[in-house]
Amino acid sequence: MQIEKLSEQVNSNLLMTTGLVSDATQLIGQYHSKETAEAIILSSVKIHKEIFALYYATVISRYEPGGFCIYYDWVPPPTWIPTQRPWWKAAEADKGNIIFTDPYVDAQLGGLCITVAKTVSDSSGKLIGCMGADIDVGAMVQLVNDYKISESCRTYLIKDDGTYVTHPDNDKV
Repeated sequence: MQIEKLSEQVNSNLLMTTGLVSDATQLIGQYHSKETAEAIILSSVKIHKEIFALYYATVISRYEPGGFCIYYDWVPPPTWIPTQRPWWKAAEADKGNIIFTDPYVDAQLGGLCITVAKTVSDSSGKLIGCMGADIDVGAMVQLVNDYKISESCRTYLIKDDGTYVTHPDNDKV
């Protein structure tokens, strides 16, 4: 029974984030404008505390007419090119579906995170951008590592391929 409770807590955080990204990409695709993307991002980060970064970028470079990159509370350096990031490439490879990255070190804060991302298409189905939401893996690790079924038992999150997502020894993640 206790393990089901832990599973519910982890799944609840992930479901809230995937729901947000899914809904936001639909709205941005429908009303594609910088103002729409900004409004969605600013209102969402205030509600969804499990997300420490929420962003949207167009296929067109932010340095070209018609292109923009909206990132809550961070200005990416010029070397940060969204279309070259692993989360963008993974989302583009699975166009229209939610993807989860493997844990990685975040470019903004330097902490371990996973990205939930989805491409954005216009009404004709043309790819126009991609949205990502970063979830702090540290909070998830703390939740799982602190969860005790018994004194001699440890809990971990493990991916389908057997890779640890959470472990008290960060070198094993």
